[in-house]
Amino acid sequence: MTTGSPNKIDYTDVYIQYSIESSFMEMEAGRYRQQINGVLYYTPMMDETEMPVEIGKLTADKLLLGQAADNGCPGAGVFDTDALLLEIGEAIYDFENNDFSEATQDELDIPFMDLLILTRLEILPAYRGYDIGKYAIKDLYNNFIGGCGLMTLKCFPLQLEGSENDPPMQREPNAMQYDSMEPDEEKSMYKLLAYYTSMGFKYVPQLSESLLFLTPAILNRTFDKIKLE
Repeated sequence: MTTGSPNKIDYTDVYIQYSIESSFMEMEAGRYRQQINGVLYYTPMMDETEMPVEIGKLTADKLLLGQAADNGCPGAGVFDTDALLLEIGEAIYDFENNDFSEATQDELDIPFMDLLILTRLEILPAYRGYDIGKYAIKDLYNNFIGGCGLMTLKCFPLQLEGSENDPPMQREPNAMQYDSMEPDEEKSMYKLLAYYTSMGFKYVPQLSESLLFLTPAILNRTFDKIKLE
């Protein structure tokens, strides 16, 4: 992987190659979780001998909660397929009534049951600072928000992860240079929170101190300003 700093990055020279994991298992909870994997590639003006450069990765989950409910599968089981998903479910979902909680519905206009969750986004150091992350999020939204009443993510600085959990992009020691980022938890959380809210994500501390939300049914002029060419 090339990690040298390019002189200038045009986000229109970046594309995402998506794949979705599924299986032919019986209609149980795991069938209603679509695991989305995306690899970001940089393709500047190049001759035919040059190859696209892998510059980042994202992962997401689309929970088909509406279909699960129609088939008699409790939403609790769908969320319980992963620790992060369960954490999100406990914050915004009423497992007993198999629906978004009253508090969530009071704060957010949710017309559909399905849920899109961005679980991870990483950009190599040489390609940061060019708004690639926000365009990647908008591209994910454009491609997978169909049928979803809500998009959410957990605001958590990756540099705060334990060293035993090597990030997916790590190909060599300190490839992501997390040790050069803000080490203070409060400061790094505030900075990341400000980043996502500047894109148009809604912070609702009544629901969660770490989750942020986009509701497709509500006009979001800030998020709409992120336009893909």
